[in-house]
Amino acid sequence: MLATVLTGMTIGSRADVSDGATKPLACVAPRSAFYAMPKIELPPGKTDVDFVLGLLRAKGVLTVYGSGFGTALEDGFFRIVFLASLDELSAIYDDVANFTAEFRAS
Repeated sequence: MLATVLTGMTIGSRADVSDGATKPLACVAPRSAFYAMPKIELPPGKTDVDFVLGLLRAKGVLTVYGSGFGTALEDGFFRIVFLASLDELSAIYDDVANFTAEFRAS
């Protein structure tokens, strides 16, 4: 099993904070990494770059667009690290969920 991270929480328990996420966000639970690659259902004509830059500008949450890791721009993947405290992650995931709703409505 992977060693504990920062406050003694395992990678799995940190990733579990995101289990409350619902569509249009989907994510396979990471097993041994410090990051996840969620997928968002993008509005027509938008790319993962549009989403990532919009999230950064609107909420101050830094992620990396999935196309930087070889996925197609229109696939909607982005990469997020989850090394923050559980309280911080909860707030960050709320920001991501709120922005996602706004982004998809625009």
